[in-house]
Amino acid sequence: MKKYKILLIISIITILLSLSAVSAVDLNDEPVNIENDNTHRILSENSLLNDDSIDESIGDSNLNSNELNANNLLSNDNEIYVDINNGDDSNDGKSLDNPVKSFEKAMNLSGDNYTIHLSDGDYTGLENTGIRINKSLNIVGNENTTFNGLNENHIFIIEDGLTDSFKNISFINGCKNPAQSDSKNVYGGALEIKNSYVNIDNCKFVNNLLDFDSEEKYKYGGAISNIGDLTISNSYFYNNSIISYGNKISFGGAIYNKGNLTVKNSSFIESKGEKYTYGA
Repeated sequence: MKKYKILLIISIITILLSLSAVSAVDLNDEPVNIENDNTHRILSENSLLNDDSIDESIGDSNLNSNELNANNLLSNDNEIYVDINNGDDSNDGKSLDNPVKSFEKAMNLSGDNYTIHLSDGDYTGLENTGIRINKSLNIVGNENTTFNGLNENHIFIIEDGLTDSFKNISFINGCKNPAQSDSKNVYGGALEIKNSYVNIDNCKFVNNLLDFDSEEKYKYGGAISNIGDLTISNSYFYNNSIISYGNKISFGGAIYNKGNLTVKNSSFIESKGEKYTYGA
């Protein structure tokens, strides 16, 4: 009997210990699950913080890129800026804040396919007129950019084998005499275009003239002579003329063309040839 009681007590103790162990395991499991949940929640919050910081970093990067792009617009290796009023030919011309003063200097600083930006102003004198263009250039004026030959000089001779464009520019009072011609005849009071591709857009040609007393030289084009490929768009020609003397016939009060010529949406007013001339 006594042994039986001892066995019973041992059995009860064993059962109680087993229940405690089960409870301990359950209690220990719960915190693990909760801890994992908390860990997941904390990681998610940290991830969001990190995402925000990444976005901020990207934003800073975009700002830096925009600043770089802005700087590139202000200073571009393929662009030269000219300001006849406030520029200085000792400048490098690579930004609006550091322009050169003359077209001649801008052309010397340019390579092929450069763009020359011209401020408003009256471009006169030998540093701006009577110039041979020997590079492919985009020449862009402003609202009131004017090349003025002062009835003493032509504006440009465009050499062979180039592609040049002119936009937003007025060419006025261009005049060429026999001494300024490199051939037996005289071409273009404002522009002489040799065998090149030239595009003229939104430009004005006013009061350009070929008029000199010579029985030895033929004259071609009061404003423009062209033996290349010329396209003129949205432009205005007024009072350009050519005058011939003796028995030498002249051609084209405004334009003389012996190449390819396309004219779009442009006006010709009071252009004329006098005496022995053909074509206004």
